[in-house]
Amino acid sequence: MENSERLETDEEATEFVHRRGSLRDSESFDHKEDIENRHFEKIRELRFKISENMNNNSLSQVGRNDDAFLLMFLRARQYLVDESFKLLSNYIEFRQNNVSLMENLSAWELNHVLEDGLPCVLPYTDQNGAKLIVFFAGNWDKDTYGTLEILKAFILTMERLIDTDEAQLNGIVIIADFSGWSATHTSNLTVSFIRQVFAMFQDHYPARFVAFHFVNEPWYVKAGLTLMKPFIQEKMWKRIHLHGNNKATLHDQCHLDTLPAEFGGNKPAVDRTYWARVLLDLEKTNRNHVYGENPFKGLLSMDIDK
Repeated sequence: MENSERLETDEEATEFVHRRGSLRDSESFDHKEDIENRHFEKIRELRFKISENMNNNSLSQVGRNDDAFLLMFLRARQYLVDESFKLLSNYIEFRQNNVSLMENLSAWELNHVLEDGLPCVLPYTDQNGAKLIVFFAGNWDKDTYGTLEILKAFILTMERLIDTDEAQLNGIVIIADFSGWSATHTSNLTVSFIRQVFAMFQDHYPARFVAFHFVNEPWYVKAGLTLMKPFIQEKMWKRIHLHGNNKATLHDQCHLDTLPAEFGGNKPAVDRTYWARVLLDLEKTNRNHVYGENPFKGLLSMDIDK
């Protein structure tokens, strides 16, 4: 496919960018909207707690305190203010401690990684309304780009997803497909990379990761995960499912009507350029915004009465 065709925006991508996550049905929307109204006071409480802790190093650069931003953290922690504040602190701290990952998160710069499906967000949700991310691990062209670019592509994806109602309310399901993965791929991984990945998933992003499904993985992936178990929280460990080549066990947890053809589902095969087009469209819509350029700059005033 020619480069001009790859970068062309389609209607599906535009719809995703301008849609704030439609929920599964009107009944669930009404129910959840009522919950949001009843917890509006929690937003004020969290904003006040932030204003009281502005001297905390982790929060010294926090400036964004609009309702939508704070709501992400409250939803992720079931409206428990102290837990939400801790998650917010972790989120900011992760960004500060990983400056190289946060700089210039641009879909244009990472387009080649995104088009390899590292990762790819599907244009539909699972049976419970959770966002679906497919990670085609075996597509990693290790001679062209490294783990840094892969991490940045994933962070760029997360920065977009956490702003959607679907991800905030219903969570995220990740399917990692290891078709084409080789021992050479494994040899290019570092302990630092793996620990950064788990750090992202564990208490550093305002999102609930419902499940991690590994498919077509070689035996040594399981061995590697076992070695990393001391660094993985128990609740996350229970959400990791290794299916190997057994699609039946995947189908036990993911409905066929919400799975792409690659995994024996009834949906069409994954369009691996879809998510890249979505992010490119978002970037063109907001030309002055590049993720990683200090999103809190110029917003350091904390008005608790807002």
